[in-house]
Amino acid sequence: TQTREVSWVRWRPRARSRAGAPGRRNPFTGGTPIEDEGGRFQLADLAAGEIVLTVRAQGYVETRIEDIEVREGETTRGLIVQLALGARVQGLVLGPDGQPIRGALVVSEQALEGAPVRSLDTDSRRDQGFSRLLFGMARFAVELGFAGDRVCATDRDGRFELGGLAGGTHTLIAFHRDWCEARAAPLSLAAGEVRAGVTLTLTRGGAIFGQVS
Repeated sequence: TQTREVSWVRWRPRARSRAGAPGRRNPFTGGTPIEDEGGRFQLADLAAGEIVLTVRAQGYVETRIEDIEVREGETTRGLIVQLALGARVQGLVLGPDGQPIRGALVVSEQALEGAPVRSLDTDSRRDQGFSRLLFGMARFAVELGFAGDRVCATDRDGRFELGGLAGGTHTLIAFHRDWCEARAAPLSLAAGEVRAGVTLTLTRGGAIFGQVS
């Protein structure tokens, strides 16, 4: 475990509280990007009450800090967040002919389930995970970038490296707009492990043509 520059901070109220100013929140993920070489961050215009803070940085496991008390008119100081280096998976995305697929998106199904999709109803202040979306909608959200750094893209040689994964079982999924998605066999990853040699093969799939009368 080591201290790391903070790149993304998200928060939500522990319980429903009075309305507060939205600040610089991303309307879909509820996060605020932080760029500071020393890892310092400041969140302003928070509603008073208990909040849960979620911190992410590329290549590191997402960390949650609960039971943080925000008092009206006061600044809570001295919060130290330590991030653990995540596991990484390296591999290839290929077509059925064995040729590399450039621009495919690769994501861990388990990591994706924890990614928040913030409700556009600002009064409800609810975070809904990708796991609550239909699979097709989750794919659409991934392609639009709402999953952030939980997703990586393949290079011109079809290679990818997906990092920041928590230890445990992960099933990798590859998406591409011109192909049917592919799933790899489940991987059991230790904390901080680097796993190489994973291959996902996309297929063309079929089509249905008909008429509704």
